[in-house]
Amino acid sequence: MIGEYDEIERHAFKVMQAYSHWLKGTPELKLLHLLGLFDHPIDTSVLQELWDAQIPNLTAGIDDKAWKIAIRDLREKHRLLATNEQNPDQLDCHPLIREYFGKQLRKKQPDAWQQAHARLYDYYKTLPEKELPDTLEEMQPLLSAVTHGCAAGLHQKALEEVYLPRIQRNGNKNYLFAILGAVSDDLATIAHFFTNPWHTPEIRLPKAAQALVLSWAGYRLRALLRLREALKSMQAALKMHIQQKNFKSAALDASNLSELQLTLSNITAATTNSRKSVAYADQSKDMYWRMAARTTYADTLHQAGKTAQSMELFIEAEQIQQKREPDYPNLYSLWGFRYCDLLLAQHKSKIVLERAKYSLKLTFEFGHLPSIALDQLSLGRAYYHQNDFIQSVNWLDQAVSSFRKSGTQYHLPYGLLARAALYRDTRNPNHNFTRARQDLQEVYDIAEPSGMRLHLTDYHLEMARLLLAERECDVQSPDEVNGRKALTIHEHVAEAARLIEDTGYKRRLPELQELQHKLTALKG
Repeated sequence: MIGEYDEIERHAFKVMQAYSHWLKGTPELKLLHLLGLFDHPIDTSVLQELWDAQIPNLTAGIDDKAWKIAIRDLREKHRLLATNEQNPDQLDCHPLIREYFGKQLRKKQPDAWQQAHARLYDYYKTLPEKELPDTLEEMQPLLSAVTHGCAAGLHQKALEEVYLPRIQRNGNKNYLFAILGAVSDDLATIAHFFTNPWHTPEIRLPKAAQALVLSWAGYRLRALLRLREALKSMQAALKMHIQQKNFKSAALDASNLSELQLTLSNITAATTNSRKSVAYADQSKDMYWRMAARTTYADTLHQAGKTAQSMELFIEAEQIQQKREPDYPNLYSLWGFRYCDLLLAQHKSKIVLERAKYSLKLTFEFGHLPSIALDQLSLGRAYYHQNDFIQSVNWLDQAVSSFRKSGTQYHLPYGLLARAALYRDTRNPNHNFTRARQDLQEVYDIAEPSGMRLHLTDYHLEMARLLLAERECDVQSPDEVNGRKALTIHEHVAEAARLIEDTGYKRRLPELQELQHKLTALKG
């Protein structure tokens, strides 16, 4: 165990070993063990629950006065507890202290460890005033309930009693993730359903639940740009759902995997898995996924430059949508955004405005943050195509803000790229090369370390257009960017050409060829 720590931590470890020996059998040692049940400061009211439980070898047989003396001595005599003058009932100590004594309790008294966490599970799940909390702050006790329930070995109960019905809202809304935008909090909660994140779910969960937590983890990892981790989790989820012949969930997994592979610029693999998603959805006979999977497949074909095939699939998906929800005949949310993206490439901005307004009305009703951002982006891009620059910047600003609020970082470059194009365009009376450059730099900072080469392609194409615009306006472009020599127009175009060839991102070939013609004209 000592080998797990660095030099400073090893010294602290030896000190805590000594305290463990000196305080053996005392309320002070048992209090330190109790603090090891948590990874954050707590109030004495929480510990009261454990004292009232009278857990053998932990809280049983110790009266209230002894606990108060133990708290005082650990603070004043041993200096192991911090003092919070604003909240004297709060108990806190160094994370290494919590970690050490928590491990000792788990290793040497596993029954007491489980009983304590089980008591905390019951305490936290009943703490919220609302059965379905509305805000992240109100949700915190439920997140703690999952943490302690899983630590007690009650993984299935924590999943079925708390996470699914009260945190995720039975999957209908993915409330914590999609409505509150608390992606990191959601992923941290899901981690407790794993023995080895993010590829080995807790074996005490039913097989169907194991596949689900893999799928959830992959989706949230992707949102946080932890793309390689997400890839393994999604692949494992898909494999398990196929083995279980759960073709509806397999359709979802294959669709998510395709989206991730597209994000990672593997268009060939993305196309293969999106095609499989359609096949699984058809096997499941689930109308929703028969519709949704076709839009995923259509989107991969669009990025590969296969416009006619993509359009056929979008039309087919919308026909399924009309049968599934006759009151909502158009594709909406992510599925509608994909269709609008294709329609904008065909310069059908008027149709996109109608569709995006229709979709935004629905997504606002649902409160689904990522979908709201996508609809706002479609509106901003459509107004830009119509040279309505005031409306365009309004909607694009909203889209970027909504993407940030939603926590889905892998979508953010779409908004930044669209806004950079608007600020770069000299037809816009309020064009602003500096702001365009700032948005493009953020795209690069997101895409380059994450391996998002399609976004990098778009970055290089837009940077080349920006440099051309600055040249036409006789504006001096920076010689350096972040301490490095800035690329020239020719270098940006050459890099875009290389990426298009490497990735198969044929959708961008016309834009590349237009820039190449402009460079040829400049030479002439």
